[in-house]
Amino acid sequence: MCNLSQGAIEKGIQKGYGQGREEERIVSVRNLMQNLHMTVEDAMKALNIPQEDHDRIKNALAN
Repeated sequence: MCNLSQGAIEKGIQKGYGQGREEERIVSVRNLMQNLHMTVEDAMKALNIPQEDHDRIKNALAN
């Protein structure tokens, strides 16, 4: 396989991994909110989610 193809495959794998990780964070936040009656902010803080990701997760939960 050529280097260009290998690079494209690796980039796709990383993108998929990142999307899966983001989805898992959203599920975790939602579970804390429902099961422990936490606010979205408290749930994200409990999971140590970086501040720069908060808006994106809030938007995903709103949809």
